[in-house]
Amino acid sequence: MHRSARLITATLAGAATMSVGIAMGAPAYADFVCDTGSFCPAEDPDYGGAHFEIATNKSDWSTGSASAALVNKDSSWKNRYQSWYWACVYANVGYSSVSVWLPQGASYPRAQSGQRTNTGDSNRGLSSSTSKC
Repeated sequence: MHRSARLITATLAGAATMSVGIAMGAPAYADFVCDTGSFCPAEDPDYGGAHFEIATNKSDWSTGSASAALVNKDSSWKNRYQSWYWACVYANVGYSSVSVWLPQGASYPRAQSGQRTNTGDSNRGLSSSTSKC
C-alpha cells in the first residue's frame, strides 16, 4: 500500500472512531429536570443550554434573571403543569402571538410542525376546555 493510501485509511478510521464516540455521548436532556407542576423551556434543542422552571404564568420573561436568559432563545420545552392542560409560549409580552403549545405531560425536544423556536417572551397555562392556546 502506498504511503498516501495508508494515511487516508488511517484518517478515515480515526474519523469513524471519533464520530462513534460523539454519537454515544450522553444526550443533553439526561440532566434536564422539570418538576411536576412546572413548565420548563430550554435554550437549545434536546433541553440543552440555559433553562428555567416555572409553576405560574409569566407575562414577561425579561423580568427575572432565569427567564430573561431565554427571551427569544427557547428551543425545547416540557409541560409538567398539574393545574392546567396546555402550556403556551407566546412571541410577545402579555400573551400574544402563540409560538409553541404543549398538552399536559408533553416534552418537545424540538418545535413541532407549525411551531416557532427562539421567540418566547411569555408563557401561561390554559385549561383542557380550551381547544388550544
